[in-house]
Amino acid sequence: MNQTWTDENTELLRELWREGFSAAEIAKRIGGVSRNAVIGKVHRLKLDVHPNAPLVEGNRHPAAPKRISSNKGNRHIKLNKSVNPHPVEERPAPIPAPRLLELSLLELENHNCRWPAGDRAPFTFCGHRVDDGEVYCTYHCRVAYVPRELRVKRAA
Repeated sequence: MNQTWTDENTELLRELWREGFSAAEIAKRIGGVSRNAVIGKVHRLKLDVHPNAPLVEGNRHPAAPKRISSNKGNRHIKLNKSVNPHPVEERPAPIPAPRLLELSLLELENHNCRWPAGDRAPFTFCGHRVDDGEVYCTYHCRVAYVPRELRVKRAA
């Protein structure tokens, strides 16, 4: 499915999009293009988003049925916003972020924290002292590893 966008296909895309057809349906009608190609073209053309986007592919937007909320299976339970789902006492006490030593890869030794200090060259690392058996300092261990109890509680 590698077709270039002709003026005719682009105009048909604009027309079908205005009428509310889904990207998959437009791709089928144009032929030779994928749903993702249609979505990409829509973004490049900066076409308006459908006001009534369907929940199911293939439906025309104007005819899309309105969703009726139900509590079957407790899927749509509203949370009481006054209750904090993650109380402060469950979280470890905050540790101030250390000033990074910014050691290069060649300067790192076994006792240095290997937390990356950026994502562009030149690559450097935190460099603070680590506990035995760890690769990160105390601060970066708290950032990198969430205790199992908190992961379970957050998922619930």
